[in-house]
Amino acid sequence: MFWWLSFIRPPLSDAHGGQSVDVIIQITNDLRTELYPEPIDLYAVWTSLSFETATDPAKITTWRPEYPHKLVSLPCPRVSSPLSTWLLGLFACPIGTPPVPSRMSVNLTDSQAMRQIIPVYSAPISVYASTTPKAPGRKRGPSASTRKLDEIQRVFKLPPWFSGGPERIMRFTEKTSFDLDKKLWDSGLATALFFSRLRDQTHVYPAPFKDTIQDIVDMLWTRRKECNVLELGTGTGIVSIALSLLLSQKSSENEDDSGATAHSDPLPILRIHATDLPSALPLIGRNIDGNCHLREESEQDSPLVVIPTAGVLDWEDETLPEDVVSNPPDLILMSDVTYNTSSFPALLKTLNNLLDLSPHARIMLAYKERHDSERVVWPMFEEQVGLQIHKVDNVPGAGGAPVEIWLGRRHRKQ
Repeated sequence: MFWWLSFIRPPLSDAHGGQSVDVIIQITNDLRTELYPEPIDLYAVWTSLSFETATDPAKITTWRPEYPHKLVSLPCPRVSSPLSTWLLGLFACPIGTPPVPSRMSVNLTDSQAMRQIIPVYSAPISVYASTTPKAPGRKRGPSASTRKLDEIQRVFKLPPWFSGGPERIMRFTEKTSFDLDKKLWDSGLATALFFSRLRDQTHVYPAPFKDTIQDIVDMLWTRRKECNVLELGTGTGIVSIALSLLLSQKSSENEDDSGATAHSDPLPILRIHATDLPSALPLIGRNIDGNCHLREESEQDSPLVVIPTAGVLDWEDETLPEDVVSNPPDLILMSDVTYNTSSFPALLKTLNNLLDLSPHARIMLAYKERHDSERVVWPMFEEQVGLQIHKVDNVPGAGGAPVEIWLGRRHRKQ
């Protein structure tokens, strides 16, 4: 389980420099059903959209679970320009511990770093200088169009694009509403960590699963043939986007001492297609586009660079969409798809359709138990899909039940 900092009451979209914005903060699990149980200091920082400019961290309060809905007033940065745009970031540090920059984001490849409370950033806030002159016919500073922000951002780190380079900063937008397809979930973070373990070979897996794990590594990184990865229920897109960045390599890293590329033949294409309901597609697209800058422009057309696509796959549909049929999946990813037991018939039908299309596809499921009733889908996988899956890893997070990683494939056609 992971702990998430969030806004119960987000800041407004406009503010005056030097004045304050009011927010209500909470620290909970991903479903917002459990409060963080210990006191911990909370800090605020104002940062530019590029993260190149930031104020010094300032302690704003000490979180205590017995007072979970505390109103906090935060002073805006004093600005000299008439209008500038900022993000308000909040992060947590143990009581008495000085604030450190590393806590303002989370390294998705570091299991220890992922035990910290996940920080939160607001959507962009327009900050007006207090001395901004009034333009003809226009009120000075925040206007009647000021609104409560309905989005937040999460910031994560990945290893450098090339040896000795800077860490790559990933940003994901999610909604503050309770729309389940527009939020980040524990299983998404755990899946990203699992893929980083595969890439870096930093984890030893039990002997019975070594061949299965190696098949996935060969499929994604050795890549002797084209590979199609399909994600079901992608939500914000974090799994597909993180995997694409872990797979992408800088061309110069694949050159030998003479400058020749290590691959004598062109590297086979790898495609990642993230799917969900139509309502989720705009946010997925924004998150894909918002992280494309992490690949150098000169590398965008390189076969070593993987950029995910997004499309609709409604489990209730009787047939698969054409963009899936035209690229039969070799690996099917599912992360946190079993929380709604009423969706099991549609999910099983979709898996049957996919495995009829691509009988040898591998299945990967990241599962966090929320209720033991969800476990009824395991025998359904076997009985209705002919799918055998085995647990190969646990990703512990910050405590509580770990996220389980399951791998398998169809062993008989239904």
